[in-house]
Amino acid sequence: MERVMANLLVLGPAGVGKSSFINSVLSISSGILKSNAYTASHATGTVTTRLSSFRGKGGLDNVQLHDIPGLLERVNYGFNLGNLIHLIDGHVKVGYKFNPKESITESDPYFRNESIDRINCAVFVMDATGLDNLSNLYKTKIQDIQQVLIEKGIIECQY
Repeated sequence: MERVMANLLVLGPAGVGKSSFINSVLSISSGILKSNAYTASHATGTVTTRLSSFRGKGGLDNVQLHDIPGLLERVNYGFNLGNLIHLIDGHVKVGYKFNPKESITESDPYFRNESIDRINCAVFVMDATGLDNLSNLYKTKIQDIQQVLIEKGIIECQY
């Protein structure tokens, strides 16, 4: 039986632990503590700005986690929803620096015409202690993302 590559897009507000979640999965899959994805503590509070991909090991060698900038509680800051469709369809190359105000274009050197690493599942990482206090802007951004995922037939899970 052929194993299929599972491409997981890790989403959520900035600073909730998306990169830490990725490091946890990589640590479990390799059997040793990993810190491949930079976390806020390593980057002195900055958030992810470029698309990074990390592949599991051992029994999870068919899992690839894609790390992107977090959502921010301001308009035109954090992850740009316009990039989501290109990410899901596998058209964005690793290393692409996200622009919170503009989506990637087909003329960008990090845009690829062929679909590689198409996203199969979206993992929402959230701070459970702050769910009741999410602003309307955060809720709207999350609902907009969920709508795109539904339209594309992407499975969601929450961590």
